[in-house]
Amino acid sequence: MQSKDSRIIYIGTLDERQTRNPTTAVGLISVFKSAGFTVYSASKARSKGKRLAAMLWTVLCYGTKNTIVVVDTYSTQSFYYALAVGILCRIKGLCYVPILHGGDLPKRLSQSPALAKFYFSNASITVAPSPYLAEWARAHGFKSTVIPNGLDLTQYPYNGQRVKNHTVLWVRALAAIYQPQLALEVLQLLQNKYKEARMIMVGPDKEDLLKSCQDHAEKHALNVQFVGKQSKAQWIERSQEASVFINTSRVDNTPVSVVEAMALGLPVVSTDVGGLPHLITHGVNGFLVPSTSAQGFADKVSALWDDEVDVHLLGQNARQKSLQSDWPSVQALWQTLINDLKN
Repeated sequence: MQSKDSRIIYIGTLDERQTRNPTTAVGLISVFKSAGFTVYSASKARSKGKRLAAMLWTVLCYGTKNTIVVVDTYSTQSFYYALAVGILCRIKGLCYVPILHGGDLPKRLSQSPALAKFYFSNASITVAPSPYLAEWARAHGFKSTVIPNGLDLTQYPYNGQRVKNHTVLWVRALAAIYQPQLALEVLQLLQNKYKEARMIMVGPDKEDLLKSCQDHAEKHALNVQFVGKQSKAQWIERSQEASVFINTSRVDNTPVSVVEAMALGLPVVSTDVGGLPHLITHGVNGFLVPSTSAQGFADKVSALWDDEVDVHLLGQNARQKSLQSDWPSVQALWQTLINDLKN
């Protein structure tokens, strides 16, 4: 347990609309509280201006000598929220720890080199959910350690058995970066070989791509279900219908959806971008293919469906890899890090 004056301020987007699918941030805040820290967090505001104001106000009001400020840090516009928080922490003499998110984060250094260097070099340490971003940070002279995104693995049923059918599961937002059109091209190739091949696509329509995806599916007579955004429990239940999970993103770090599929023991076929080669060992706990190759995906899915690989062993290895993200393991890593920062 920590002393009563031990505080952590968690800065991130804590949108109340996400309560159906609790984020890693929500879980991490619970971990800090259970470890005995007083935790303040921001922000739940939907307005960008109000969100930034709440973040800065929280640091200004609750940041004291013993406070550690943990900051979710992305490559998008949200980077500037983190930067503003970092500047305020610097002024107040507070320790701040960026958590690195998103496979596109390395671009931020090239887009805003002076600001990025200021932000990361003044941090006490950066936390990366995978070796991919940790190696990038270290290569640029920033201290970094690897702590995976946490999952409650009790939510992911695993009995070593998977259904034997020709159903594919895809779980991401309908956004260009995740290439839902590529997933449909994969399904088209699979239907040419397996008449009963089908796909379940789970995720919100973030960039108004649903209509074009539906039109493509109708044009090519694809057997696909667009089920939209679902709660974690709902899509985990749907996962029991599938025999393989595909991840078609063109930029990525360590996607939680892929770790979740591995926790379920689902064979995963993924693009080989960003941090994914650090998560998936090709042929051991999943397969990696080029990010533009529909045929590459179709070939690996076919190998699974045609029993050319040991699907049971692949699932076992995937589940084993996911154990690194179990909350008790993640909590221990954070506890060690915080103790080191306080000493």
